Amino acid sequence: MIHKVQKRSKRSKGKLAESRSYYLRYRYGDMITDKWKSLDCTTKEVAEEKAAKFRKEWEAEQAGILLPKQIREGAKKPLRQHLVEYLEDLQRRGKAGRRNHDKKVLRTRILRLLTECGWTYPAQVNPEAFIRWRSKQDDLSPKTLNHYRDAMSGFLNWLLRCERIAVNPLDKVDTVETRGREVRQRRSLTVDEIKRLLDVAPLYRKVSYLIALLTGLRHGEIAQLEWQDLVEIDGKPANIASVAKAIALGIASIPDDRKRDGL
Repeated sequence: MIHKVQKRSKRSKGKLAESRSYYLRYRYGDMITDKWKSLDCTTKEVAEEKAAKFRKEWEAEQAGILLPKQIREGAKKPLRQHLVEYLEDLQRRGKAGRRNHDKKVLRTRILRLLTECGWTYPAQVNPEAFIRWRSKQDDLSPKTLNHYRDAMSGFLNWLLRCERIAVNPLDKVDTVETRGREVRQRRSLTVDEIKRLLDVAPLYRKVSYLIALLTGLRHGEIAQLEWQDLVEIDGKPANIASVAKAIALGIASIPDDRKRDGL
């Protein structure tokens, strides 16, 4: 083990010069190489006191008596500050969604939980408070309640990966059962509904609606389509006009049973 308070030396313009401040040169436990820590003081007695405190904290962390310093510092920072950094990280990683929609929704949901559950610092987050909050939300569907849990849990998992908290308090909170409790039953549009939609839609949207309705492609899949994905129609190169015409004719060719039951 190495634990020594000293000034660092470096060569500048052919001369050896010492630093003004003292450093701790240490190698504890299983460390392979020596490490240096600036003690930010020019008095050796003060530097030795700070070095002794650093060593004591390191030994307490290794023994499990004291949480790592990064977690202790994270506990002192308000959750709203952590949230700002979390959303900025989502933005940098391209996880903010189209036009930052996902980022805005997450921010709204997490801030609501922080406010209504009374959470200001990481240590205050607990499953009991969330479960009490969830039990009072009569105006939210089971699916939406699960979205709130997932939003907060995702935020806490990010704090955990960044070593700002030791555990995710909501990790073991169960989701709400959604089967048979849907507020809105999803179904296909009927032909009559499709025609009414197309009657009021502008041309540039009408083509997109028809492509989605007749191909079953999702928004992201349609956005990835290129001209090379279109095949020739009657031996002629495909273009917007020909594609729109072919799709419009497709509506008229829908079998009667599908017209009755919806697409």
